[in-house]
Amino acid sequence: MAIRTNADADSVTRTTNLPTWGTVTMMGWFQIVTDRNANSSFMELSTGGAAKCLIATDTDGTTLEHWNGVGQTNGTNLTAGTWYHIAVVMNGTGTGDVTVYLNGVLDITGNGGGTG
Repeated sequence: MAIRTNADADSVTRTTNLPTWGTVTMMGWFQIVTDRNANSSFMELSTGGAAKCLIATDTDGTTLEHWNGVGQTNGTNLTAGTWYHIAVVMNGTGTGDVTVYLNGVLDITGNGGGTG
């Protein structure tokens, strides 16, 4: 499945509940078309409306970041116009380890930031 979103706050939302927290993997191909010098979200796993794992760009518009609802961990600076494969693996109960891979290479490690 291919999904294209833009700066108009388009998104895809799963309306059914996911199983109890455990190991979750999310991945996809992403491209920053234009550097807006602002946060842009790629993917998010949340519960009760609170982000537990948000993969986005930082406020500079190009630095990959993981936000856990409490704080952020930054990764690689991305280039507008380049496609990237981003995969995030969340282990545990919502407070467990989070690993973010950029093009198959470990880029960010963090934690889930809250309870599942």
